[in-house]
Amino acid sequence: MSMTISFNEGNGVLDDQYALNIALPDANGGSIAVNGNCTAQGLSQVAVSGTVNAPTAPGSGLIYFNIQIDPTNGSVALLQSTSAQPAPATAADGVSLKRIVYNTVIAPANTDPALDAGTTPDNPANLP
Repeated sequence: MSMTISFNEGNGVLDDQYALNIALPDANGGSIAVNGNCTAQGLSQVAVSGTVNAPTAPGSGLIYFNIQIDPTNGSVALLQSTSAQPAPATAADGVSLKRIVYNTVIAPANTDPALDAGTTPDNPANLP
């Protein structure tokens, strides 16, 4: 069975505000849907809506991945690595500053992402 993680935190003035739902699939490599609203500090509220494909469970080793949102337009992206959690994209990468709103690690046995809730940071941010 799929699982939806919902969180609502922040105030949009002193810190970023998020009201998001992240729907994890119950199939290896299924789609992850992210929707809700984000108000980054000093910016206007934007609607967040997007679907990304979860990485499939590896044959060996680990896959670290996180979901990032763009607080200026609400777009959703998934970044992955086999060595460590990817850093948020920055202007140096040629894109707007992103916010990490979900992260987890997939091991060879993780063929059902909904069995491991991963984490949603207490203050989703552009953490290095």
